[in-house]
This record gives sequence, C-alpha cells and structure tokens, in this order.
Amino acid sequence: MSDPPWPPPLTWPDQPLSDGVVLLDRFTETDVPRIILGCTDPASQRWLPLPSPYGEVEALTFVKSRAKAAAAGNELTFAVRDAADGVAAGALGLSQRGYHHEADIGYWTAPDRRGRGWTARAVRLVVRHAFATMPLRRIEILAAIGNVHSRAVAESAGGTFEGVRRHGLPTGDTDDAAVYSFIATDAAAGPP
Repeated sequence: MSDPPWPPPLTWPDQPLSDGVVLLDRFTETDVPRIILGCTDPASQRWLPLPSPYGEVEALTFVKSRAKAAAAGNELTFAVRDAADGVAAGALGLSQRGYHHEADIGYWTAPDRRGRGWTARAVRLVVRHAFATMPLRRIEILAAIGNVHSRAVAESAGGTFEGVRRHGLPTGDTDDAAVYSFIATDAAAGPP
C-alpha cells in the first residue's frame, strides 16, 4: 500500500491553541503595529531575512502572504499572543518540507515580550498539534549558530540538538545552522 500524496495540506486547528499562558491564532491587520515592532528590532533584523526599512506596507504584506500560504495548505503562521490580553508577542510558522513526513518551525518574538518563555511554550503547542494531526515523523528547528536566543528557545521547548548543518539556513546566507528536532515520542510532543 502506498503513502498518500505528500504533502497533505496544512489546516488551521478548529480552535486557537493555548496552554493558558500563550494563545496561538491567525494574524490580522490589527496586529500590524506589533509586527512592525518585532520586525524592526535589531535582533530580528540581524537573524531574519527581513526588509529594511520595515513598515506598514511590509507588515500588511506579511499578514496577507501568510494568509495566502495557509489557504494553499503550505504553511501556518501563528500569532503568538499573551493569553491574558491577546496582544501579539511574536510569530511561529509551521511549514512542510520537501522530504516526506517532515516539517520545519521558525519563530520571532517582539522585544518587549522576550525572556518570558512564551515562544518555547508556543513551539511545544505547535509540535503537539502537528504530530496529532499530521502524518509527520519529525519536525526541525534550524537556528544560526550565533543566535543564542533562538537556540535557547529550541532547547527550552524540548528540541534535541543533533549537530551543525554547515551553511544550513534556508535564507541563502552562509551561516551555519544548529539543528534541533522533535519526533512524536519526545516528551515535548506529548500532552502538556
């Protein structure tokens, strides 16, 4: 019996994902000021392939392009929100890879919401959701070797450090990437 066609389309959860501290749902145009804050921060500009300057046009383009990617079933980009006030604290994207049964996670956090552990919580929520709803065998996070904060998120979320992928970031630059993985039997993939 052969596998079903890969990749199956990604679909939004029926309800926002939440652990009571963070809430993950879709970005809307009302999030534009928060997206600008996150994407103009020097750390975000250093580690992500973002336009500079980054303003309202770029933020609106981000919202619309992420909605289009989700509609096509290629990627889900969640707004990571404070569950108490609904303010967007960052973004977390889940995208399918060309390899069968594999996906990637990427993220950024607004500077005023860093250091609270929210992005690691969001990673765990998305990992659990992805393994529960998709026929995945692994999920990876790639972080530039020098991006200690992004690496700390992957480690705090329960990702297993597998090694260094030379010139391994999908952005096309020559930074080496630390590779973190999750498989369905990992504790991070199980119930909270």
